[in-house]
Amino acid sequence: MPDKTPENELREIWRSQSTEPMEMKLGSHRLQQRARDLRSKSRRELLNSIVLAVLVAAGSVYGSIWTHSPVARASFAVTAAWVLIGQFFLHRTKRQASPPEDAGLRTSLDSCRRELERHIRFDRGVHLWLGGPLILAFGTLIGSLVVAVAGKGMLVKMAGPVLALLVVFALGMVVFRRSQEREFRCAIEELNQIERER
Repeated sequence: MPDKTPENELREIWRSQSTEPMEMKLGSHRLQQRARDLRSKSRRELLNSIVLAVLVAAGSVYGSIWTHSPVARASFAVTAAWVLIGQFFLHRTKRQASPPEDAGLRTSLDSCRRELERHIRFDRGVHLWLGGPLILAFGTLIGSLVVAVAGKGMLVKMAGPVLALLVVFALGMVVFRRSQEREFRCAIEELNQIERER
């Protein structure tokens, strides 16, 4: 016998349904969007790191061809190798699998958390695999120029401010990356708070 429920009762049942799953779905949607934004930022950072690595490697190869000093050639060769090998390690920290589009809140939380942790690892790797070779390349270039014109005081006087600028750049890069790391840690803590509230 078919169920003959009056139409008014059906409306009441429909209206009495809890909206909580919808709110979780909306929260899940925001988290998925945040994870997508973080992944797109990751792709931009990886592209920037590739471009910078190619420029540093090309400049190092050119510098090793340009200089006649075996020490400078070796330093430029180490710089080129260091920055190119570093790309492997930087890209390894950013590999990820995308969660399914219909993933729930728990998966979205985990996805965001993993992406933020990847950003932290990437930022730490940038110092070693991009910043280090860049500083070594500039230091070798300036050292080669100073040695090449050792008798002329003009270049020696100019090398001091350039080296100071290089040190300021390196410190600024470290401070900037650390501030980003703090932001990512705060975002991870927010995700943990959302998870605890569930």
